[in-house]
Order: sequence, then structure tokens, then C-alpha cells
Amino acid sequence: MKTCGQPQIKTTAFLKLMRLVWLSFWVTTAQSHPVLDDRLAAASQAIEQQPKNTALLLQRSHQYSEAQQYQKAHLDLLRAYSIKPDDPEIKRRLGFLYAELGDFEEAIDELIESQHLQQQDGAGDINTQIKLAELYQLNKQANLSTLAFKQALMMTDRPPAHLYLATIKACINSNCDDSEALINKALNHHPAHLPLLEMKVQFLEDSHHVKARQQAINDLLFFYPNHPRWKHQ
Repeated sequence: MKTCGQPQIKTTAFLKLMRLVWLSFWVTTAQSHPVLDDRLAAASQAIEQQPKNTALLLQRSHQYSEAQQYQKAHLDLLRAYSIKPDDPEIKRRLGFLYAELGDFEEAIDELIESQHLQQQDGAGDINTQIKLAELYQLNKQANLSTLAFKQALMMTDRPPAHLYLATIKACINSNCDDSEALINKALNHHPAHLPLLEMKVQFLEDSHHVKARQQAINDLLFFYPNHPRWKHQ
């Protein structure tokens, strides 16, 4: 959905709906989930009383997704969107649902729009940005994935080590010029993080920087003197 105003009917909407019907039939939805069934019944009763309450629609959509009833989850999200087309959370949920179903291009479109809506009130959501970067990877768009990961890094003053790792890997895969600088920045924030230390050694090994590689090994052995691969170097 490319617009932020009134909802528009896409030319592919019918095909997407049929795909969701097929998926809902294909997965094992026939199993009984008593607790989930009770929650769905309660949510449905609440929606009957408040049919325009988007929070309730999002809640029931999530419950349908848990039950692998993706068609109903999708319909609840579309219903919520028709009530609040400028709500970034609704767009985010649509993006995550499409991602779950393997429709990466549609998921990317929804998450981009969610971020744009979110940024109107401030910064975008970092978890949505990370998901967007991961979807670009799955969709074989390496450069866009790297850019999205780098944007996620800028959304926090102290990015977690796992985000640095994902960004650096994406950067190396897309042949960025600043891969080593990113590794050094990551180690400034997380100096004893073993995967980052190992990544620096491996990166310098591949680039044939002998002295710099040896220093990287020394840095690693300072924290992990019994490292099985490099303890004798």
C-alpha cells in the first residue's frame, strides 16, 4: 500500500486473498487450541461491541496468526487499516504478516510505509528497521539491506553487538568500503565480544594485512587466552 490517505484497492488484492485462503487451508489449523479459542471468542465478542476499535482488531489478528488462520488475520488488519490508514502499527503488522507468508516485496512496502508514518512523530522503530534489512537480504537486495542495517545502527546511541554483527556481515557481503571501520566502532562499544573479535581477525586475514591481523589476534587472546584456534599464535 503506497498511500497514507484513504485505503485503495490493489489490482492484486484478490490474488493475495486467494493465496491467504490457500495457506490457511494448507497449514494445520484443524488442531484444537482451547485457550486460544477462548481468547478469540472473547476478542470477537469485544469487537461486536466496539467494531471500530483498532486495538481489538490488532489483538484478534495476532491471535488468528498464532492459530495459523492467516486469511482471518489479514482481514482484521485490512479492517483496522480502513479505520486508521495512518497508523504505523497497522502497517507494521501487515508487513510482518506478509513476511511470515514469504511475500517479501509486499512486506518491504508495508514496513517502509510504517517507518515513514512513524518518523512523522519522531524516529522510526528500530525493530521494524532491522526486520526491513533482513527482508532485503532474503529478497537478494544486498546493498539495500546494508543501508537499512546502517540506518538501524543510527537509531540508538549504543547499538547491541548482534546488530553490529548483522550490519558488518551485510557490509562485507555487499563489498562496502567501511567494513573495517564498522568493526572497530563495534569493538569500541563491545571490546570483549568474542564474535566481533573473531570477525576482525577473519576480516584482516582475508585482506592479507599481516601485522594488523596479528594485533587483532593479540586483542582477542587478551580476553580469551585459551581460544582453541589462535591460542598458539
